[in-house]
Amino acid sequence: MKISNPSTSPLPPSPDKGEQGEHQVGQRRALFHWTGICAVVLIVAQLLIVLVSWIVSSSMAGSSLRSMLNSEGLRWFFGHFIDQMASPLLVWMVLLAMAWGAYRGSGLSCIFRRHRPLILRQRYALIIVSIELLVFVVLMCLLTLVPHAVLLSSTGTLFPSPFSRSLVPSLAFIHTICSLTYGLASKSLTSFEGVMKALASGFHPVLPFFVLYILGMQLYHTVCYVFS
Repeated sequence: MKISNPSTSPLPPSPDKGEQGEHQVGQRRALFHWTGICAVVLIVAQLLIVLVSWIVSSSMAGSSLRSMLNSEGLRWFFGHFIDQMASPLLVWMVLLAMAWGAYRGSGLSCIFRRHRPLILRQRYALIIVSIELLVFVVLMCLLTLVPHAVLLSSTGTLFPSPFSRSLVPSLAFIHTICSLTYGLASKSLTSFEGVMKALASGFHPVLPFFVLYILGMQLYHTVCYVFS
């Protein structure tokens, strides 16, 4: 009879990790479920707008509605699709997804949830990130708060100004740089491949929102075209 050695036998999985994994899977399923419902609603609304615009414009000659199914509507749809999708909101979504991926992939998110003390390498990485963040704050203050600052508007205000228009990209950039700095300093990221994987990992959780963005923007511009 073969007796297993307790020191070499595999340990059972931790109940906490198993429950956490099941919770994350449940959250993903709920996310895809509700975003799928929203996508169906947007698609149905798009089809209704196209159908109603065609029926009204065909039956009522003096109607101000513009049909999506005539030659003019088809030229507008195919000719302006890229212009309609290209918006600052799409750029914000891409940059924030990269920042989220860097935050999770670098291990910076774990230090706020763990109960064990940080090791020396992690404390050293946090010190570097704190100094780096302070430098960014000082730099932004010099670009916005001093008289005749570069990022102020022509009237000397912050809103609207180049600073306000670049606020979300700037915050995403600072967040990404600080996260990657922590990952490289703490050795949780050890190669360029790891850095690229961390940046790309932020897109998977938000991919359904990109689908909703495309459908929502198309519906919005369709409504604007039909009722303009």
